[in-house]
Amino acid sequence: MMNAEFFIGIGSGLSWLNWALDKKTILISGFSAPFSEFKDCERIFTPDLNTCNSCYNKEKLDPGDWEWCPKNKNTEKQFECTKSIHPELIIKAIERIKNS
Repeated sequence: MMNAEFFIGIGSGLSWLNWALDKKTILISGFSAPFSEFKDCERIFTPDLNTCNSCYNKEKLDPGDWEWCPKNKNTEKQFECTKSIHPELIIKAIERIKNS
């Protein structure tokens, strides 16, 4: 991490560690609301606010359930908050970081 140009991750300890090292971070997340993560990063949030999002801030997390999706579990919409984040959004974030 220390020698990386930037880090791409989700709202997890590795992203926070990279940020704490004052490194450029691309944070991909639809399951947590924008206010619950650090601000000085390239944050990629679900682009369509009509999709389910921010459940981490609205529901009690079940840390033992690796398929945790409180509203849409076992449906076509399961994890739509993350599935709606397409590669083009990440590529654009990388370009912004490289050009900054």
